[in-house]
Amino acid sequence: MVSPAAQMGHVVHKQLEFKCKKEVSLFGRFQNKGKAVHETILTDREPRQPEFSEELVSSQSAVEGTTVKLQCKVKSDDEPFIQWLKRVESDNTQLFPISDAPITFGQWRYRVVRAGRVLTQTDDGAYIDRLVFEHISKDDSGTYICVATNSVGYSFREANVRVLPPPSNYA
Repeated sequence: MVSPAAQMGHVVHKQLEFKCKKEVSLFGRFQNKGKAVHETILTDREPRQPEFSEELVSSQSAVEGTTVKLQCKVKSDDEPFIQWLKRVESDNTQLFPISDAPITFGQWRYRVVRAGRVLTQTDDGAYIDRLVFEHISKDDSGTYICVATNSVGYSFREANVRVLPPPSNYA
């Protein structure tokens, strides 16, 4: 029998939840004074595209020669593929070797700074990736995006990095 929603072309997804509870004695067979309880909840639902669980700092200023860290924290049903891209401000693509040629993402052109690194997974199941600039230079100034991709789709966040001259250069 076909449901009315399916007849109208609507897809109906069920979300089922299964709970499994396991009790383990902490003090052995005869001293049953304490128990550890471990509960696992499995949810049967459609996978989702990655979601950022915290905002990327939208703008950072740093003094030349210091260390700057940009961080993405992403929740994803399966391990996401993370790419860090830097916006290309120049229209002259001949400045780049073929292997570093800019790509178009949305309305902007970017070059890949780093991609496909092993991520750190947190206790809450999120994935963290960092782009670290050690001894940042003026050339590192610009707009960066963190793109998280999984089998369902992608999400991204943007951050601007502004590099300031060292204090000795101030008058």
